[in-house]
Amino acid sequence: MKPSKTVFIYLACVTVVVAIACLSGQTSEFTAARAALLETSMKADSAGLVQTRQRFEKLLQNGEVARNDSLAAWTHYYIAFANWQLAFVTFGNRQPETIKLMEEALAHLAETMKLKADLAEAYSVMRRCQFWLATLDRGRGRAIWAESNAALQKAQTVAPEHPVVMLEEAINLFYNPPQAGGDQQKGLERFQAALRRFASRPAKDAAHEKWWQATTHMMYGQAHLGVGNIEAAEKDFQAALTLEPNFAYVKNSMLPMTQHVPAPAMRDLAQATWTTLAQDAESDGRNPNWAAVKALSYFYDATADTVWFKRDLSRLPNPNAFGINLVIDTDEDQSTGANWWGGNRAFKYDRLVTVWVVKNGANAYRGAVGVGDFQGVTEGRYINLFQNNLAFRADSALKTMLLGIKSSELDDDGGMNLIAAVGSNAGWNDDVPDSSSVPLDLN
Repeated sequence: MKPSKTVFIYLACVTVVVAIACLSGQTSEFTAARAALLETSMKADSAGLVQTRQRFEKLLQNGEVARNDSLAAWTHYYIAFANWQLAFVTFGNRQPETIKLMEEALAHLAETMKLKADLAEAYSVMRRCQFWLATLDRGRGRAIWAESNAALQKAQTVAPEHPVVMLEEAINLFYNPPQAGGDQQKGLERFQAALRRFASRPAKDAAHEKWWQATTHMMYGQAHLGVGNIEAAEKDFQAALTLEPNFAYVKNSMLPMTQHVPAPAMRDLAQATWTTLAQDAESDGRNPNWAAVKALSYFYDATADTVWFKRDLSRLPNPNAFGINLVIDTDEDQSTGANWWGGNRAFKYDRLVTVWVVKNGANAYRGAVGVGDFQGVTEGRYINLFQNNLAFRADSALKTMLLGIKSSELDDDGGMNLIAAVGSNAGWNDDVPDSSSVPLDLN
């Protein structure tokens, strides 16, 4: 006996209902995983990021999701997003793993764009991943920057009014040198335009959009730091925290850079006998608008148990906004610690001495001054060991930077390897030496 037409219709309806129910269930899991990912990324929770990435990977294996182009595109995007956020955790001490994460992220983003070419945020995540790759693998830098520029041009074509595309334009303008089309003032204006656009447009996905809006405030604050406008930077960091109270990077890393620094206590070093530790080529720093170092020397004041470091500079464009670092291998063991992020990336440090400041009146500063260990620095807590414990001065007439620190806060046993770095209050610019390190034995 043949089944009736009514039975066929019934079976077809059941099949459709089951398919819709299955897809509905996957959509619910997608929504829950997205909420977890956005929350864990704000908290800089690496274990949570891994777990939520696995949830998206499992979703991608589901046939109903794979056959839904929009849902599959977003799923690929969020896997890449999780990898991008994990890079902040792995960058310092697991660089090969970071490179692998970025390559995997870019592969997922390529799949996203095949399925949904107008997903503007995907282009931004792509450019952030390309930045990490170019930073970690200089040999591929030229090709990666070309790909990054192409990604921006594509984003401008498919979504020219999207605030995240405006954010990428702002980053491009602010951080590129003038000869590459950069213009800091126009960059600041574009950050502001992106924030206005966020405020004026209806949000299709409120949580996702709020994440990007808070991130834009954070990056606008960083740009204000770069031009020495501490008050504006603090305002934008607070705006980011209003949107995302769990924004760990802003709380732990950015806001501390706006704090008031007590006047540094300098001593007369006119009679000091300096010992040269290293020399560097003149004006080889990355950014011509920031300080560059040509020699490093030290003087140990045994009476005060203080080590003084003098950097002779080939240029000091802005003595009111500058950066000084000592990057120290305290245990003299290059198998431990985290990789330095400057030019001398092969060097691993255990302790980082930091002065990132903007002048705020006569002999007064705002910024971050102190010492951190590599675990704290990797988490964005740059001065987790000691705060406001350093003497320092930048002298534009003599083209020098001086830094004084108690030997016990510099190293535990007096023997160490180190490199020195200079730049602005907002970024690294030049190392001495450019490769390897120099030994220092205070014993």
